[in-house]
Amino acid sequence: MCSSEALQEEFKFYGFYSIGQPVLESVVNFINLHNASIESVVSELVAFAGNRHEDATLTEQMIKEFKSGYFQKKKTAGRVHMEPTPPRYDLALKSDQDYNIMAAYGGSPVTPLPSAKRSQTTPDNSSSKRRSNVNTPVSNVSPLVGDTTPIRRRSCVTPSSKKYTKRANKSQVMMKYGDVDSVTDWAGQGADVDVSIARRDNSKFRYMFQKLQDKSHVLDRRVETLTESILQLYTAEIEECTDISEKTSSDVYLCGQICCDCDGRLNTESVVLQGCMSVSNGRSLPLSVSELPSYSLFPGQTVVVKAQNEDGRRLKAVKCYTPEPQPTTQIVDFKGLSLMVACGPFTPDNTNDYAPLSDLMLEVEKSPPDVLILMGPFINEENQVLQHSLESYEMLFESVMNEIFSKVIPINSSIQLIVVSSDRDLHHEPVYPTPPYHLNLQHPRVHLVANPSTVDINGVKVGLTSTDVLFQMAANEISWDASTKDRMLRLSEHLLCQRNYFPVYPPSTDTNLDLELNEEFGGMSTSPHLLVMSSNFNQFIKSGNKTVCCNPGRLCKGEGGGTYLRMVIDSIANCDSVIDSVKAQVIRI
Repeated sequence: MCSSEALQEEFKFYGFYSIGQPVLESVVNFINLHNASIESVVSELVAFAGNRHEDATLTEQMIKEFKSGYFQKKKTAGRVHMEPTPPRYDLALKSDQDYNIMAAYGGSPVTPLPSAKRSQTTPDNSSSKRRSNVNTPVSNVSPLVGDTTPIRRRSCVTPSSKKYTKRANKSQVMMKYGDVDSVTDWAGQGADVDVSIARRDNSKFRYMFQKLQDKSHVLDRRVETLTESILQLYTAEIEECTDISEKTSSDVYLCGQICCDCDGRLNTESVVLQGCMSVSNGRSLPLSVSELPSYSLFPGQTVVVKAQNEDGRRLKAVKCYTPEPQPTTQIVDFKGLSLMVACGPFTPDNTNDYAPLSDLMLEVEKSPPDVLILMGPFINEENQVLQHSLESYEMLFESVMNEIFSKVIPINSSIQLIVVSSDRDLHHEPVYPTPPYHLNLQHPRVHLVANPSTVDINGVKVGLTSTDVLFQMAANEISWDASTKDRMLRLSEHLLCQRNYFPVYPPSTDTNLDLELNEEFGGMSTSPHLLVMSSNFNQFIKSGNKTVCCNPGRLCKGEGGGTYLRMVIDSIANCDSVIDSVKAQVIRI
């Protein structure tokens, strides 16, 4: 039976600390009546609140709406709904992907049907890939010609979302950071902006070809590398780490990775410490955290614990050590610049109309920034209207990007556009790390970067990731005595301390994590001065460990409008942080 206390603890994991008693009782009765899982109901309710309601506050009316949608989803989940296949272009597969298993056994070849559903498969499984005819012509809109028409699909545009068009809080400032009142003009000064990106060869980009042994080696190398940094940091306290399985009644130091002993979410009774091969030969033991004065743990985290192993079956931790973030680079002579950041999706869930993106371009026109950063998804896989598009996903993406270019590039001669890819795009590779987008049209002031990426803008390191790692981490994190530090800042600092843009392992089922590529492209050789993370959580701007961490929010939330970020960084000379130089605000579109 579910109790109000247990439910309240579950909500606290997602940052809901003050919930009215009527709401709690309503959810408790719902769970007990239908014998539902507390974890599944709360996680779905939090997602429902974030997507459908802009303030994400739990009310009795919202609970009623959630119950209705919950039952409707349960009714449709058990049956297969067959829809007529819309007319499409040629879907024939090429070269080695023409193999048909029915033909191999003497049957008639079956023409594969496209599917928008994602699955964790290798590229050899063509049934899960989103394909288009390679001979399909692409829109030839020039990115250098101005265009005053709204950004939207060129054909079969569905009506605009009523919730978006009737929104009452347009241009409302949702959050401030720094002395924003001193900013008289958010526009860029037209100064030269040098954007430097670590290039990589994507012609041989192969993913999801991982062997179990290779994955094990990647995780083991991560543990050994971070353990070495912990030992260097606490040299006076820790001499060496010992084998996890060694019985001892005295305190010893053990290194390893935090794991969960089941498929569910991590809790205080399911914590396991798995040692590295070089010290513990990969052995693991349950870890008791009841005597730790404070902790913040999640699956995949590398730690060193001071513990006792009296019976050889369970570790009793008394102190936990985590690595420190990498140092930031020195900023020698920074003249200052302005940034604007927006994260997809760029269409409401019930339409393929890009009106929110058009409104964003109007704001760019009014106050052109030095750098505009757009983070995917652009062709959102969760948008049912886009999923059933009559034109190819690639053509749709090319058309949207060309129209963005046509509006941004002519504004002035110095604005730089950075486009971050996403693994949630229907037209792109569904893997993390995600390679940059592919476009036929290019421009020297347009930079297509991977997800994640660290971009150098006039000496300021900016970390960018469009994957919602914060939500995945929050869903599995356990913490104690963490009230002294803001939760979003604590989660953000986990990325910096673990020195990786995606330190969670295992990932959620909808994230196709390639461990070898994450080791190569997802690490942080230095901590960024500015860390931008796209997340379903409410927008925030926090600072810690010489890094400004922010979530601009989504430009579209469900069927309504979302938020974007505008920032000014003042001049800096001989400093390794931008914390005191940043002035920023999150604005409702």
